[in-house]
Amino acid sequence: MRHLAIVVCLVVLVFLVSAGLAEIPKLINYQGMLTDDSGNPMTGYYNLTFYIYDDTTGGDLEWSETQSGVQVQDGLFNVVLGKQTVLNEAFDESYWLAVKVGAETMPRVRITSVGYAYRAKIADSATVAVSAPTGGGWKDEGNVIRLDWGTDSVGIGTGDPAEKLHVVGDIRISAGGDIAFADDNTRIHESSDNLYLTADNDIYLHPDDDIYIRYDGASSNFVRIDPGAMEVGIGTTEPTEMLHVENPAGGGRAFMKLETSHTTDWGEVGMRIETPDNMWHLRMDDDSNNNLPDTGSLALRSQNSGIEVMTWTDDGHVGIRTTEPSAELDVNGDLEVTGAYKGEISSYSGSDGAPFPRPAYESDWWSMSQGQGRTLVHRVGGDVDDYVVQMQLWDAVLGMHNHGMGSYLAYVSGDLRSYGAHWHSLTDSTIDIKRWEDDYYADKIRIRIWVIK
Repeated sequence: MRHLAIVVCLVVLVFLVSAGLAEIPKLINYQGMLTDDSGNPMTGYYNLTFYIYDDTTGGDLEWSETQSGVQVQDGLFNVVLGKQTVLNEAFDESYWLAVKVGAETMPRVRITSVGYAYRAKIADSATVAVSAPTGGGWKDEGNVIRLDWGTDSVGIGTGDPAEKLHVVGDIRISAGGDIAFADDNTRIHESSDNLYLTADNDIYLHPDDDIYIRYDGASSNFVRIDPGAMEVGIGTTEPTEMLHVENPAGGGRAFMKLETSHTTDWGEVGMRIETPDNMWHLRMDDDSNNNLPDTGSLALRSQNSGIEVMTWTDDGHVGIRTTEPSAELDVNGDLEVTGAYKGEISSYSGSDGAPFPRPAYESDWWSMSQGQGRTLVHRVGGDVDDYVVQMQLWDAVLGMHNHGMGSYLAYVSGDLRSYGAHWHSLTDSTIDIKRWEDDYYADKIRIRIWVIK
């Protein structure tokens, strides 16, 4: 035995028009469910006949229509009465509907201006049972079933929908299905377990108005998160900075990777650090953008000064104000050390020694006649109390020496003679040197000045 559980949505669509316009045909939307005697939904094609009477029993037959091969899918079917035979009734009095399934006819039910429910039982072929009222806004237009009024809402799992469609529970979209927005080029879809956002125009996601993700395929391609005070955490739910990357796993790694992967022309890659006053670049390039010495070099560049402030090469050299450091540390300019200068400075250690710190000023070797004085201009500046001054002497016999450094007096054949050389009258820009009148050993003199603070 089959059961026909008819969930009925009977809506008489009566349109009021002006006297000069033709009357719009009336339609009735009719929905139901066909089950077997165990309540299992059935699938197939069935012939259904519909009758409209002017009384509950007997009375006059006002209208009838047979619809053949009505499709029933998982128990559900939907028909529109009036599509086969025109409904010309005025619907200004009460009417009753009867439905015949196969050889059996269900008891009549009254047609009202809203949907209603009924239960009926057919002895040997079908049972009509369990119908419930539905919203009056449903309209069937053949291949389209829709709600007729903009104020209607649909609730699944709730009798008080807060939106046009309110579902309490999960929503499943079959493989290949999309969620399309007003512009059908703007879609959210799933493919191979990945969620994709595709659009020719913008997509905005802004829950609570405090996150804003934008993709604009028409003019520029970017993803932005607004407002600027937001904090984004990767691996952490409590970010303490605008971008906080954390890996709490034991032995875990937390790297930020920036890469250009073209094998022959990979351009620049790095970071920009910017304030209203200046922009800094920490970047590598392919030898073509900022004249770095090789494709493995990393440089820190100030855009204000237009120079590479610091450069690291792939052979382990570090350059300050030079992009081609020739030593492990190559400083192009002054080096100020507030602590001790340490290093391997003796050859017995197995090295060739290390150079002594370069002086702030180093003069040429000046040829000096006996009794001659000279003023040297050094322009070191600062406080002369911080100066360390070295004077070196040279002659053809002794080479470089300090014999007679300063000066000394001696009697020769009863005469008092003056020998040696010295420096004097030191200022922050000049120093005077002098060779004594009878000196034999200071043919050349050199001055060096260091600043020790």
